[in-house]
Amino acid sequence: MNPPSPEFQTDIAKLRRLMQAEDFHQAATVGMALSREAPDQSEVWRLLSQAHDRLGNYGLSLMALERFVMHEPEEIDARAWLVRGNLMMGRSQQVEDEQARLQELIRKKPQLGTDKFRRRSTIDLVEGYLRLGKTDEARQQLESLERRGVKGPRLMMMDAMTDIADRNHEQAIPKLRLIIGTKNFPKGTRIQAQFELAKILDREGQYEEAIGLVSEAKSDPELNLKPFDREAYCKMTDRLIAAFSRERMRSMQSSGLGSQRPVFVVGMPRSGTTLTEQIISAHSQCSGIGEQREPIIFSQLLADQLNEEFPECASRASNEQLQGFGSAYLEMLDHYAPNFERVTNKALGLERILGLLGMVLPGSRIVFVSRNPLDNVLSTYMHSMNQNHYPWSRRLEDIALVRAEFDRLLDHWREHLDLPMFDFKYDELTEGPEPVIRSLIEFLGLPFENDCLRFHEQKRLVMTPSFDQVNRPVNREAVNRWKNYESHLQDVVNLFPT
Repeated sequence: MNPPSPEFQTDIAKLRRLMQAEDFHQAATVGMALSREAPDQSEVWRLLSQAHDRLGNYGLSLMALERFVMHEPEEIDARAWLVRGNLMMGRSQQVEDEQARLQELIRKKPQLGTDKFRRRSTIDLVEGYLRLGKTDEARQQLESLERRGVKGPRLMMMDAMTDIADRNHEQAIPKLRLIIGTKNFPKGTRIQAQFELAKILDREGQYEEAIGLVSEAKSDPELNLKPFDREAYCKMTDRLIAAFSRERMRSMQSSGLGSQRPVFVVGMPRSGTTLTEQIISAHSQCSGIGEQREPIIFSQLLADQLNEEFPECASRASNEQLQGFGSAYLEMLDHYAPNFERVTNKALGLERILGLLGMVLPGSRIVFVSRNPLDNVLSTYMHSMNQNHYPWSRRLEDIALVRAEFDRLLDHWREHLDLPMFDFKYDELTEGPEPVIRSLIEFLGLPFENDCLRFHEQKRLVMTPSFDQVNRPVNREAVNRWKNYESHLQDVVNLFPT
């Protein structure tokens, strides 16, 4: 390895300052440039991974972390983050492989692994097993912790989640109630237990207690959450529509990258995007990378580079900038899904950057996923979401507003955006899956395969709340579920009359 040049020392010092100042957008830009100039310097990869992680670019963060570990193979915290990063990316085999390497490193050098560290990594592995439906393996790991005398709220939560995965609700309910009622447990664990208990009670028809638990969890004053600005959200929709009219887009630059591999699954939370991804990924020529926010971060990076807010800055984007974003995204697909003809990304919020995506990846396809708005709003409310990232998820009326704005934007893109689009309707799927699935695969330009009808037999690691539902055949259990909560939904019904 060549010694660092004086110029490198100056640039790495700048990168450290940007990280300390929490200017993660600029840190990522500087870090990516440094990684090309000095790929043998491990600190560059460490800082770049951290910058991407803080931005929510989990795919790029994991790629940088893997490069860091190539240089520093005995860095135990980095090894642990590889397990967690692969878990977040839904890479089941890599989770088990990295866990084995981590355990081997601890065995060879036990001074590197504390009991707390071993506990954390084992619980991460339990979570991966649960999401794969491997409850026997999850229980074996939990029992190994219990034999070592390990206790604690997160372990109790994983124990209850294993019962839930086995559909053993009678055992899960008292465990969840105990977690909720133990005031000295971490707030996040208690809130998670509230949502899990609410799901069970909903299935058992105890609707009032279920929605009561959710309402309590979402309005907890200790969370100190930022408010949702309804007016600003609607104004942004107006700005997107104005900035990306068909006439304006004609004069905008393009990356010229014609790859047809990217497929963007665009939908509200709890609308069927995970199910759509699972169906597509069942095809032998398709894969999915979950919810990767890289395309959304591109819009923020562009605004930083041009010193102008998005979306107005899009008209000034250069071919070079767009190529840089597009090439980085395609490189990520090559890394995580090599040899696949189509690769899906179902990140939340894609509907708000589709105009830019048409410039960055003009060969991509868009699948719009929709569901009865009343069921969609209710289901979103009943599930836990990051309320700082999605402050609108706390109140039914705010979720309804966001759904209405989502519909407004989709109407605009259908009329103005020159990308191939397909409307995938969840309710039509539940009435008769095969015609809908056949049409979807035809839209992707691929021959139909019967495995797409048996999508629930896949053993994919799904990292969203829908992981337990996509492992079952299509059913109508969730159709018209809103009627069980009609007394709580009057404002929503008024906005979306049936």
